[in-house]
Formats: sequence, structure tokens, C-alpha cells
Amino acid sequence: MLASFTQVTAAGTGAGSIHWTQLLTAWERGRALSLTEEGQVVLLVQHLNLTELHMEHGSQRRRLLEIGNRHGNSESLYTERQQFSQALDAASGTVGEQAVVGLYLDRLLSWPSVQALLKTKQNRGGDGKPILATSQAALVALALAIHEDESE
Repeated sequence: MLASFTQVTAAGTGAGSIHWTQLLTAWERGRALSLTEEGQVVLLVQHLNLTELHMEHGSQRRRLLEIGNRHGNSESLYTERQQFSQALDAASGTVGEQAVVGLYLDRLLSWPSVQALLKTKQNRGGDGKPILATSQAALVALALAIHEDESE
């Protein structure tokens, strides 16, 4: 799943020319490898989902992608990631381990198939709106607010 994530995400974020080893920061990669070794499927999915959204909408994380840098200012990057994490936690669900293992057993495990599970799981909130769309809108608004703060 991690290999699929790096391939799909590099292409999806417009960082297709960056080698997959430069896609993730040292901390992101270490955390993903640790969760993989521990067999923490649900936590790995949550970590990769947040990482992808951070790459897409985080101004500092986006800059690292653009220059192919895996290091950056760890404190400010961590703060930005935590803000995205809080917004995502408030607006999204997660995927069950059995569903991911089922994909693996059916030889269908890939990041796009896990994303499809996340979208199905996040189906609709109490207001009838798709939760995924709500969480993405919240993350975009958060990214804009962070960018405005940095500009001042």
C-alpha cells in the first residue's frame, strides 16, 4: 500500500518528477514504515490520508514538494500538519481493518482502492452533505487561513 501511495500521490500532487524517496519527509516515511512493520493497518491508512491532504493543501508542505526537499523546518511543518489533522478528525471517518485486508486478499490493494473505501465510509454527515467534500472544504479554508497568516 505504501508503494502504491507514493506512486499515485507523486502523480496526483503534480510532483511526478520527484523520486518517491523524496516525496515523503523523513518523519512521514519513518512513521509509515513503523506502522507497516507493526501491522497497524487503520493507523497507516489515517497517516497516509492525512499526509496526502497535507501535501495537497499545506503551504509549507507544498513548498517542500516543489523543491524536492524532505527536511524543512520540522516544528512549523508539524504545527501545520496538526492543524490539518484536527480539521480532518472533526470531519471524517476511517476505514476498517477488515476492509483493507479484504482488498489485500483479493489482490486489489492499492492506494486508489483504499481511497474508494474512505469515500464510501465517509459517505454522508448529519446535514446530508458528503463528509469527504465537507472535510476537503474545511481543509482548503484552513490552508487559505494559514497562508494568509504567513503573508502578514
